[in-house]
Amino acid sequence: MPSGLSGMFIVFALAAAVLAATYGPAYAQSADDPVTVYVGVLPPGSAIEAAAIKQSITDVNDMLVNIGAEWRLDAVYPDDGTSLAEFIAKSQEDGVMAFVGPGDAVSLLHAKEAIADTGYNAVYVGCCVPATHHGILGSGDNVFALAPDVSDQATAVAAAMEAAGIEHAIPVYSGDLQSSSMRASIAAQFDGVMDSGVLVSPRTLDYSPVVSALSAKVESANGKAAVLVLEPDATGDLMAAGSALADVAWFGTSSESGLPSLDGAAADFAESVGYAVPMSGTLHEPRLMVNLLYTQEAWSAYSAVQIAAYSLSNPTADFVPFFGRWSPMPIQAPPIPDSGVLATALPLYAASYSSGIDSTELDANGGLKSATYLLYGMADGTWVKEAVYNPSVTTIVGRTTNGEVGDFLYLFEPTNRLHDVHTVGALLPLSGSLGGPAEQRLTAARVALSVTNELNDGYGNDWYVDLLIEDTQTDPDVTLEKLKKLDRLGVNMVVGPSASSGAAAVREYADENDIILLSLSTSHALSIPGDSLYRVSPPSIHEVTVLSNMLERDDMEHVVAIYRQDLWGNTLVEGLLSEFGGTINTENGYSPELANRGILDYERIAADVAEDVLALVGEHGDGAVAVMMIGFDESAGILEAASLHPALGSVQWYGSAGNANRLPILANDVALAFAESVDFKGPILLINDGIAAQIAAEYLIVLHAGEHLDPYSYVTYDAVLTAGFTVGRTVGLDASEVWPILSPSISNTVNFIAGDGLDENGDLAGADYDIWQIKDGGWQNILVYDSDREKFLSEVIVGVPTPLSGIHASSSPQRTAVYWLAEIVTNEVLAFQDADWRLVMVAQDTAGDTQRALGVVKSMHERGINLLLGPPDTASLDVVRQYVEENDMLALSCCSTGTGLALPDRIFRLVPDDTREAEALNALFEEHSTGHLVMAYRDDVFGSSLNQAITEAFGGSTTEISYDSELADLRLLDYGSLAAQIAGAVQAAGEQGESNVAVLLVGYGESADIMASASEHHVLGSVKWYGTSGVAKQHAITTNPASAAFAEAVDYEATLFAEPPPDPFVVGGLASVHFIPDAYTYATYDAVALLAAAVEAAGSDDAGAVAAVLPQVASQYPGTLGSLALNANGDLDQYAYDIWHVRNGAWEVAATYQPDAGLEYGP
Repeated sequence: MPSGLSGMFIVFALAAAVLAATYGPAYAQSADDPVTVYVGVLPPGSAIEAAAIKQSITDVNDMLVNIGAEWRLDAVYPDDGTSLAEFIAKSQEDGVMAFVGPGDAVSLLHAKEAIADTGYNAVYVGCCVPATHHGILGSGDNVFALAPDVSDQATAVAAAMEAAGIEHAIPVYSGDLQSSSMRASIAAQFDGVMDSGVLVSPRTLDYSPVVSALSAKVESANGKAAVLVLEPDATGDLMAAGSALADVAWFGTSSESGLPSLDGAAADFAESVGYAVPMSGTLHEPRLMVNLLYTQEAWSAYSAVQIAAYSLSNPTADFVPFFGRWSPMPIQAPPIPDSGVLATALPLYAASYSSGIDSTELDANGGLKSATYLLYGMADGTWVKEAVYNPSVTTIVGRTTNGEVGDFLYLFEPTNRLHDVHTVGALLPLSGSLGGPAEQRLTAARVALSVTNELNDGYGNDWYVDLLIEDTQTDPDVTLEKLKKLDRLGVNMVVGPSASSGAAAVREYADENDIILLSLSTSHALSIPGDSLYRVSPPSIHEVTVLSNMLERDDMEHVVAIYRQDLWGNTLVEGLLSEFGGTINTENGYSPELANRGILDYERIAADVAEDVLALVGEHGDGAVAVMMIGFDESAGILEAASLHPALGSVQWYGSAGNANRLPILANDVALAFAESVDFKGPILLINDGIAAQIAAEYLIVLHAGEHLDPYSYVTYDAVLTAGFTVGRTVGLDASEVWPILSPSISNTVNFIAGDGLDENGDLAGADYDIWQIKDGGWQNILVYDSDREKFLSEVIVGVPTPLSGIHASSSPQRTAVYWLAEIVTNEVLAFQDADWRLVMVAQDTAGDTQRALGVVKSMHERGINLLLGPPDTASLDVVRQYVEENDMLALSCCSTGTGLALPDRIFRLVPDDTREAEALNALFEEHSTGHLVMAYRDDVFGSSLNQAITEAFGGSTTEISYDSELADLRLLDYGSLAAQIAGAVQAAGEQGESNVAVLLVGYGESADIMASASEHHVLGSVKWYGTSGVAKQHAITTNPASAAFAEAVDYEATLFAEPPPDPFVVGGLASVHFIPDAYTYATYDAVALLAAAVEAAGSDDAGAVAAVLPQVASQYPGTLGSLALNANGDLDQYAYDIWHVRNGAWEVAATYQPDAGLEYGP
């Protein structure tokens, strides 16, 4: 079992019909279609840019569909021959207010002039170029650019030279304005000496005099010197003549067209002198675009559309300067905004957005404020990434609450320094016998690369990773040639090969050249200690054991083997001959070369096997005879041919890791039907199907919707992830020194592979196997083989309806981590108890929407999943309750507190209900002699339930004010009007003679805005304020100066379910995702363990049986919360509350309430 964790966007009140009638095509709408809001796209644009824009619009519309919005986003393009001014003028008539397009200097200038000439104050967002000129933009206009200024390179160049110890830079430049400005800018930031340099002319043909002049300056330089080429177009000719300067470091700059063009002698010279050139770019990529948008140009275009769309949809929103807290898009179609409002909103959205480009915050002129630069070097005639300057790192800066589920606020901060980039190679079988489906493996590898670069800093790694992928064609000779190519590019860690024959072909070369291989191969013939071959798969000897036990479990005595006669197939057959107690016919091996080329004679193979099967059946009967097929993608062709032989349809068929749970059989209708008729089943390395793995798999699922997900894609993901997290610590080490680095990394970072690090041979240790069988037209996981216990296990599947997107999306990695940690520990406990089952938790996204939650629960029930952990929020749980009851299900919620759900039913909750919090609050009211409460509360289930409980507990009089929870969640609530209403109620209460008037706020994250508005009313600052669990510890309150000051001034006190003493195991287990647990975390953790314990006690996963024993099990279960005993309504019986207040801009515990001891204030 693995021992660690890896690291893991809506209402304007204007009818669509009015918009269509008023504004025309920009908000076009037919009687049956949604309103369409347009962005204009200006030429010229590349195919990549067009694809990125299309993808970005698709993603926006997918979100709008999910929230039930009444509008959609689309793009308009100029007709051929239409001038820029004509297009903008026509767009003005149609109400188009935002444009995107190229951000180079010329395009920006033309866009600015065309907008000015038409007098149309639309906004333009330039994109897609390495650099532009911010001076063209100018402060206060409506033209923006998601591109750095060309002079921003200066900082990166200076940082690169200083990192190399350069003390004296000798520039080569033309003396024109651009190159002279670049020289001056670098000089201003460079700590060493900037020489006057050597001038060149665009008409220079003979560079010998230039080289001579440079040589003289190098000789007289004070300290370590470097040549600094500020004329990219002259670089090739200069280097071709620069042999006399081969002992000097060289640096250069890029242009709007990109990196300098070098080949031949110039490329060789550049490599020899370590020529380094910065160009704007990033190693962070949007995960859901990895196949299509693998360039900086694409990221920039995608981001430009996103920022324009959000600005158009909600330009008057309030902003919180943290990613993940954008004001959501409205349900109803937004009105066409005023251009000045739009131009003000766009930089605010850009400042809080991050997708691909590390930071899209804009400077005063409207260009990128803090650009990231990649430092390129030359290797084998190719530009490769060597370092990155100023990437942004992600920091969790606080926590807020939107419902009973916490949200986390993220801040993207540039590092302002240089980091190494290590290139990892990948030898993947994108064609040949293991080639399908290649696109899934590419997706898996690139998503893993993105995750690595997002999370490396969280693992204490100060480097970033690039990935070079090569197709091995499942051919050993090609595999060796591709490894040699990667070696010439300076790659010293490679993921792959996947095939054992390929691994055998490259192992010796890797040993001789100090290249670490992180292979997916399995042949136990390659289990050799001390070599460079490490493997994220277990050796096939373990698969042999599983196959033997499968055969014996089914009482098979005689097996006819069909197998590839390569290293992998031969070693599997040899292992079976040694371990299986029956007989094995090995006469039906076939050529892997012919299989790779697709010219295998399937009919001959099938006929030969049929003959052997007939003989065995005639002698022993069909009940003891089986066929074992050890192959790759060619297995589908063999099964199709076998369908023509009745004898082969009369016996059981078994597969292997090369064909079990693979797509090719599903893609061949004849093969699929035959495989199902013979109960075709086989083992494959257990792919972790826990919560964290499901979330990671979402990226594969989204990009490959409708496809069967290939298991080798999962293993590829983990291999790239492991390489990325370790490559920076293996540089220069011998193979024998790498094991202590790789082994714990495999245990601590994998998402899909369930293993215990590496064994003494560098192979994955402690792995289990899933048994897959063709059933009902697809692959089904029927059993698990526990290698440690040598035992087949069944699975109990528990549904987890939980918000992974929507307003709670930012907290999904942390919530996922809690579930996964609990799942891992629970299965370890079950193994210790020698249980014959394991827990599998299946998560499905509710997006924080109650009706979607009901749909998720219905879907789970239809799949036979009747045990639920969740939903966590009261509103969703309230909606699904009736369905759970009517369909004999069980739901155990970690975090729902609503009093209306305190019923003796199939809903259990590991938190106290709201009457307990009302009791704690009433103790506060009595402590401060509160006589009248003005109660402002959300009108949803949470707010109404808690408000009712407080009203019933409070002995004084009240004034109740409800507010729209949907508008609050969308951050579209009129905070000023609400604050004025509260002020009026307080004033009226005082005038009516009520004593000790106070305000109680029952809300979530919107509380900060309400309190900030309240600070403008003197009467509200003169009374005491109270809050509830939805407000306590709200980061939004303490980061808003007005609300923080107000909270402290009115001695604002809020109740929160008390945190138990920290559990060291839980705290340590969540440390890798930077998550400090609270009471709800422990409740989540305990819910998983408690439900599993109840299943074990019931001896069944029947929901009724589990519900019958769960209260008794809970009464005896020692949870991290303490006692988990439940009351008669199935809710947590024990309770205590912390009282939080704001002091010096931070939350502190002021007091504690316990039912026996009452309210106790600290010193």
